[in-house]
Amino acid sequence: MKIQFTFYFTLLLIGFTSGFAFCQNDIKITYTYGHNNFPELKSIGTLEASSSTSKYYYEYNQGKVVTADGVHLYLPNFSFNWYTDTKGKSVGVKDEKKGRIVHETTESISWTITDETQEILGYTVQKAYAPALDGGFMIPPLDGVENHKKVIAWFCPDLPYTFGPHKYNGLPGAILKIEFENRHDFCEATKIEMGQNYADLSLPTPTSEDLKVSSQDFNIRKYSNSWWKKNMK
Repeated sequence: MKIQFTFYFTLLLIGFTSGFAFCQNDIKITYTYGHNNFPELKSIGTLEASSSTSKYYYEYNQGKVVTADGVHLYLPNFSFNWYTDTKGKSVGVKDEKKGRIVHETTESISWTITDETQEILGYTVQKAYAPALDGGFMIPPLDGVENHKKVIAWFCPDLPYTFGPHKYNGLPGAILKIEFENRHDFCEATKIEMGQNYADLSLPTPTSEDLKVSSQDFNIRKYSNSWWKKNMK
């Protein structure tokens, strides 16, 4: 009887340990956004991802920035969450004074994977490119260059997650860097934390109290209607 109890207890312990290790195998990646022409302009994005779902949180809170050349830059402070699952379905959420705005979408990205590699944070990443998604960048074209038809992603096959910053996903490895052709802004991973637990992470379900908006409206309101109309004509 004692031997049988020990056997079942051992099986239970192995099962519990395996399940605990599995749910602790999620990842958190912190990204820094920057601009090659304006190094003073920086912001932070954070990706939390399980094997099935990711949550991307972006926040800009610098307000007015004066560069070393005396150029005055101003972006309104704002933040939002962007959720994505492995089927490409996404839900964007932004809290406003009058309530929450929500945008639901399913976008398929046609990636072309190349053999080019580089190293980021000790990981070997591989280059891929695709047509850029509408609203798939954070920093507006401050230098007047609005041609951003191609996005370049650097993904890590050793990190088995299909997610990346904001709208970009669908590669066989976590995306650690995003660049845009003919633009000077980028985002790059600056910290990777393994052993996280995001087992409860899922796409939020919009409620009747939420304001559902189009992709264009959500992109505009990521900043603010008044700022966009004034500065992005």
